[in-house]
Amino acid sequence: MTNKASQPRTFTLSDEKRNHILTTALNLFDQFGFQHISIMRIITEAKIAKQSFYMAFPSKDSFIIECL
Repeated sequence: MTNKASQPRTFTLSDEKRNHILTTALNLFDQFGFQHISIMRIITEAKIAKQSFYMAFPSKDSFIIECL
């Protein structure tokens, strides 16, 4: 018998929220250029928590790859 409390909790973000983050980022990149946009700017514009961003994209590199 496994104890649920001892198992790590895993969270996933909905595809809709992931797509919202990507769309927001691509719009910002289009308006201001890739090199002028930070992850914090994307988080602010998408109106999401920083934790939500990193649940969807574990690293900046993984986020950039998704954007390509």
